Amino acid sequence: TVVSVGQINGGHNFNIIADQVDLRGTARAYTSENQDLIITQMNQIIDGVAKTFGAHIELDYQKGYPVTVNAPGPTEKTRIAAEKIAGKGVIPPYLSMGGEDFSYFANEVPSCYFFIGSAPADREPLSVPHHCSHFDIDERALLVGASVYAQIALDCLGASA
Repeated sequence: TVVSVGQINGGHNFNIIADQVDLRGTARAYTSENQDLIITQMNQIIDGVAKTFGAHIELDYQKGYPVTVNAPGPTEKTRIAAEKIAGKGVIPPYLSMGGEDFSYFANEVPSCYFFIGSAPADREPLSVPHHCSHFDIDERALLVGASVYAQIALDCLGASA
């Protein structure tokens, strides 16, 4: 699991201790059990800090997306189709803490969420992550992604490209 604080707001001047501070962030986990554990442990930490410093702390935790879990069958079909399109250098499945609304679909229907490499040719892959102010995409990756989806459909129908 990971808890990231992405925003801290408080105070009105550099030399005055703030009476109120607002921290905002995100929490990610690989399992739904760990999502629940985050809430439990954050409450324990907050209670301890409040007692230690005589503070009043409120936690407004909104549980985000469910964990995205790929089903074995669709994952294998996706791997086979991706290798037909991109070649044998396809990276095997790995754990990711990405928060996606796709997880709602995957909880209802066996599914596979996959990534398409999209780094521009002049950059190392993963050198500039998504959600970064200077993220850029090589738009040719869109053709690769669409081709993988088309190949999955052809494979499921027993057709050939």
